[in-house]
Amino acid sequence: MAIALREDSALVTGRKRGGKTNLLDVLTLQVARCRDALSWHIDMNGGGMSQIWLNA
Repeated sequence: MAIALREDSALVTGRKRGGKTNLLDVLTLQVARCRDALSWHIDMNGGGMSQIWLNA
């Protein structure tokens, strides 16, 4: 699956245990491979998903 996010944004929604966090982890990993990319996480549940990337 290819998702073009250049100069774009995404909103990931879904039911509980639907794979949202896994999808965001994969997208963040791919963005982190780029030298000139910026990834923002807005986590309304306390930042648990983003915390692992802050310590990486």
